[in-house]
Amino acid sequence: KEQVKGVQNRITSMQQQGDNGALSQKLSRFANLDLEQKIAENRYAQASISLNMARIYSERKMLYLHTVEIPAEAEEPRYPRRVLTIGLVLLGSILAWVISIGLVGVIRRRLA
Repeated sequence: KEQVKGVQNRITSMQQQGDNGALSQKLSRFANLDLEQKIAENRYAQASISLNMARIYSERKMLYLHTVEIPAEAEEPRYPRRVLTIGLVLLGSILAWVISIGLVGVIRRRLA
């Protein structure tokens, strides 16, 4: 019994040759490292989930940016027809001016 007790004391409390500390110190250090590893694994899992969510979100956003049809420049413009519009306004103005001058002349002749 004394030998077993002596070996247990030596293992748990005394420093062995070439070792940095007792077994209890190593076990507590191992427990801390194990806890740090579990925390790191949880952080990695959360980062992986966040990365996948960001990838899905960006793919959803990119869906709106895909070109459905390549835009092409018009061969001949339909509207506005500038020359035609200017010509019609000029013709209408001249016609209105001629009609108003004619009406003024007709009214002067009738009154005179």
